[in-house]
Amino acid sequence: MFTVNSPAKSSANFQRRFGPAAVLAVALCFFCSDALAAATPHHFVITVLKVELKNNTGEWITVIEPDLRVDLVEKDPSVSYLNNAGRIPSGNYINFRITISESVKVTGTDHGNKTRAGGELEIGGNARHTNELPGKITAFKELAPTWTEAAEEVEGPVRIHFNFDDQDADQIMEITRKRDFPEPIEVKKNSFIYVWFAFNLEGILSFAEYGMLGPGIPETAAMVSAFPSKIEVLLSVDKQEFSSSSVGAMADLILSF
Repeated sequence: MFTVNSPAKSSANFQRRFGPAAVLAVALCFFCSDALAAATPHHFVITVLKVELKNNTGEWITVIEPDLRVDLVEKDPSVSYLNNAGRIPSGNYINFRITISESVKVTGTDHGNKTRAGGELEIGGNARHTNELPGKITAFKELAPTWTEAAEEVEGPVRIHFNFDDQDADQIMEITRKRDFPEPIEVKKNSFIYVWFAFNLEGILSFAEYGMLGPGIPETAAMVSAFPSKIEVLLSVDKQEFSSSSVGAMADLILSF
């Protein structure tokens, strides 16, 4: 069986550890001055699709497919699984992979510019993973208006599709370790598996006017968000624990598009 856990997010502690968030290609264009400093969203909803473990022969074994929707502003995603039915074969495992949807919902305000309820945006680029960002924006399509500054309107959720990796068709992003665990984790029948992960959302939302992201991009003013690239993961199997981070000199996590 599996359960979905939602511990309260300690965003202040997380941001103190990670510092300002790295952003996508938009960073070079308009996140570079104090006057146009990027904002932190008020809501950022992702969908966790799958958690896997890699065994010592290189095969990926699915642990759970929770289809978990979680607002990263309010809580950290976490899932747990009791291997009482032996779904995960007993043995040694050397890496993990978390699959999330490329589509997110974002709500927020940047210098009085608000996300407009019902807005929808597709952003394409050629970066394959976080260490290739900012890469090049190859597509930018506003399917429905994402921006409003009307005083009578409140900010509302905007759906953003991050279609990087040369605009591939898989609609997913994956979080995994660059290198396998230094020591394998042993999974047994009846092992308890717990995965917790957190994202730094600081400074990933901004208002973009015509041409800020490149020649003619966007064509009209839009609210644009990066996907948070500063990530921390904790994997626990019984009394064995491994923590991984995407930042710092010993960064060992990578987000692939």
